[in-house]
Amino acid sequence: MGETNFSENGRGRPTQLVVVLNVSLASETQEALLRILAAANRTAAPVSPVAGPEIMQSEVLWLSLGEAAQHMGVSTSTLYKYASQRKIESRKLGGRLQFRRAVLDRFIEEQVRPVHRATQPRSIMPAALGSGK
Repeated sequence: MGETNFSENGRGRPTQLVVVLNVSLASETQEALLRILAAANRTAAPVSPVAGPEIMQSEVLWLSLGEAAQHMGVSTSTLYKYASQRKIESRKLGGRLQFRRAVLDRFIEEQVRPVHRATQPRSIMPAALGSGK
């Protein structure tokens, strides 16, 4: 993910810290992060992105139907059904379905149901007693 290099002066102490990160961020997030780093590092050389948005878009990971199904933990037929019902975003390239990993992760997170706690104990007797019969 990241790489750190130190330049040494004659005494073996670092004089410059260089950090290289390989991450994909939205352009607004990139700009905000660069402003923060530049403000915190006023004495050093300005911080700038190495790759532009067009390069980062090409790094979006597309998975095949089988890879995507394995990533989600469902069968290929279930994932194919989700795609045909347009429940999940996909593309067809060369007659084969492909899915973005980020879309799959977002879809999985959207499927989380909130916890439902019953206000009364769930048994037959309290329900029967409160029914009025």
